[in-house]
Amino acid sequence: VQGPAPVAVRDTVAWCLGEVCRRVPDVLEADAEMVRALHAALIAGLGDRPRVATNCAWALMHLCEEVVSDPTGTQSNPPGPLFQAAAQALLNAALRGDAGEANLRCSAFQSLAAVIATAPPGTAVLVRQVADYLVGLIEGVPESATGSDLPGHLATVLSSAVGVLERQDVLALAQRLLPALLRLLAPMVAAAAASRPSTPLSDISGTDATTQQSSAAAWEDILLLLGAVVGRIEEGAAPFMDPIMQVLGAALGGAYHAEPSLAIVAVLDIGEAAQALRGAFAPHADTAMQLLLAVLSSAAAPRAVKPKAVAAIGDVALAIGPAFQRFVAPCC
Repeated sequence: VQGPAPVAVRDTVAWCLGEVCRRVPDVLEADAEMVRALHAALIAGLGDRPRVATNCAWALMHLCEEVVSDPTGTQSNPPGPLFQAAAQALLNAALRGDAGEANLRCSAFQSLAAVIATAPPGTAVLVRQVADYLVGLIEGVPESATGSDLPGHLATVLSSAVGVLERQDVLALAQRLLPALLRLLAPMVAAAAASRPSTPLSDISGTDATTQQSSAAAWEDILLLLGAVVGRIEEGAAPFMDPIMQVLGAALGGAYHAEPSLAIVAVLDIGEAAQALRGAFAPHADTAMQLLLAVLSSAAAPRAVKPKAVAAIGDVALAIGPAFQRFVAPCC
């Protein structure tokens, strides 16, 4: 990967290393020095041509996911001293000018998410720094860019960071992150407000089909991150719940027959918010139940959405307790 071999050879070697990590990780788990050397080589390969860097990112992702660290952290994914180098190299690869070639941007961000998800002990400060930098990138993304793949990739990596950071760290990030996410979802809210009940959100975005699909995919990733943040910060999300419920209503309002996965995530977010806020969810119970009952009564809603809606109603009931009594009759 690091030698003077032709690009095609380096590309193939990087792919083969990824297959080794994916298929026979036990071969590497027994040799900590080999793991460290492989990490270093793959990190260096991220600066190569896009086709080589893509396979290096892919191999690094499988190395982190499959070569599991032991509980003592003596062999970690990646080794502590290399974590910062891996994160920085993957960010550089994802954001470089030719990252659109050979699927490099997607591979680099996916690998970065895996590196963060398997961060070794003692790297919490570094994870916070990476997350803070990514929040800054999201804050700089214009609303019109939701048709690109960047917002969705950033949301995916931040979801990994939210999963490993301490609650107080996520709460601090949320003060900047949640407003930025809500701003990126504003076009979806505006589209839902302008649509007829039977009109898919993607049909009124005023863009071509590819951009429409990209927007829906980005919105889905952002909604997943939104739910993850709310779930971690619990009552800390209360000041943001009014706009969050508006966004979830937009994702469900007449769009579920065209973007069912978007509707499923919105329903899951409602359940997540109810579980996280518990009694503090009471001011939003009417809105939540109106949305969930509309899904259950709609002939257009796919079958996959309805069981999630039933589960979310259960989450609302558990959150607000006896106050749920007024919803019993509509649910029957």
